Amino acid sequence: AEEIALGTSVVGVVDTKSSDTNDWKYFIVPAVGVVTVTVVFDKHDAFCEMVITDERGQTLSTFQDEKRKLLDRITLKSEPGKYYVRIFAKEGYSDYTLSVTFDPLQ
Repeated sequence: AEEIALGTSVVGVVDTKSSDTNDWKYFIVPAVGVVTVTVVFDKHDAFCEMVITDERGQTLSTFQDEKRKLLDRITLKSEPGKYYVRIFAKEGYSDYTLSVTFDPLQ
């Protein structure tokens, strides 16, 4: 998995016609707070999903682009630790932009 620093974006591609159907990213949360993970897919004809897990692999949230609206944002309260994001193409291919922001709770 490739690290994505909080407050930044990465660009990738997932494609069912090649063997690149999954991309894994991770980010590290330094304190209790609120994390927002945003994904923007570029192709309307692709069917993609995003899954967020904790460092033990337990699924915390899933987004499936069934309506192919291309954009989704998942916001969740987080504890300190490592979190993983899986971007997966179920059909077709798409470029995507993934960003993660963090706001600490006082």
